[in-house]
Amino acid sequence: MTAALAHLRVVEIGDDSGAYAGRLLAGLGAEVVRARVPQSAAPDSWSVDPDPVVQDFLHRGKAEVMLPAEESNRSAAIAELLRGADITIESGSTDVLATLGLDLDHPALADPELIRTRISPWGIQSERAGTPATDLISSAAGGFLALGGWPDRAPTRAYGDQSLRMASLYAAVGALLAVRARAISGSGQQVEVSVQESVATALENALQYSDLEGVVRRRVGAGYQEAGTGVYACSDGFVYVMVGRLSTAQGWVNLLDWLDEAGVPGTAGLRTTEWTDHEYRKSAAAQAEFRRIFESFAADRSKADLYVEAQRRNIAVCPVNSPQDLLASEHLNARDFFVTADRRRSVGAPFRLSATPWSLPVPTRVPA
Repeated sequence: MTAALAHLRVVEIGDDSGAYAGRLLAGLGAEVVRARVPQSAAPDSWSVDPDPVVQDFLHRGKAEVMLPAEESNRSAAIAELLRGADITIESGSTDVLATLGLDLDHPALADPELIRTRISPWGIQSERAGTPATDLISSAAGGFLALGGWPDRAPTRAYGDQSLRMASLYAAVGALLAVRARAISGSGQQVEVSVQESVATALENALQYSDLEGVVRRRVGAGYQEAGTGVYACSDGFVYVMVGRLSTAQGWVNLLDWLDEAGVPGTAGLRTTEWTDHEYRKSAAAQAEFRRIFESFAADRSKADLYVEAQRRNIAVCPVNSPQDLLASEHLNARDFFVTADRRRSVGAPFRLSATPWSLPVPTRVPA
């Protein structure tokens, strides 16, 4: 079977904010060449995670070429890489190519079919366009940190440079939309992605709350403090249960039916009228009573068993997994989610296409 993007050649250059976009396109079959910049020439403002495991994940499946350290030689090398390219992924500043010495009027950028995908912290036309930003700054400016953490202390930054991954997702989608448009019009275009704006992906329903109810959501800590929503102990760890206000009324009923079938003492008391009152369910007494009843039920059940049965009953329950739990997951292993290459085990395809399979070859190095 032919990969979906086997007809495309992509040149990626810049920091980590565009790296996952390149990995996604490579997995769909595009030839992705990552132009590495010598440390002496890389702007200090670029966001690059030094962890080799992270770099291996972001750049798996790409060919690599190290650019020359001298600017004159470097611009010529970039121009040569761009020859015949369908897409560029340029990330880290408002104009990565100009920063590295390639003039905007260089013939290499004159190809009318070229699709330039440009990812920067604030967007090319923003008032802050030239201002550098880290994942922490982008997450805060995009509103992500307003929802992360406890209300009585500083916000908590999510692990893994998530704002940069969000920007990469938009970059990949934007580039492919531009490919689709080029097939119709015959012309390439410029795709602009702002990391700060991409953070809107992670704001849950905060935008709807603001728009429809005039409510600005803020961080609430470990979760909504009410009976039926939160982390509860089981025989081998913990599960997260959501049958409170943010879930559905049917989820609460289904859970009570399950507890009744198991003969859990105290379940009948959860069906009294007061438990339909949200204010009562937020009380410390109600939370403690629900915890006592549910954890007595879960004490001899594993988180995997609770999860599977809850799924069958349409109840929102999920296991709190460790990395070891994920590696041992019966479901993920049955789906061949993990792959082994270079004697290292890593995550596989983030999605499956029936006619055009995902595939990431072992990276190669291309002579400069």
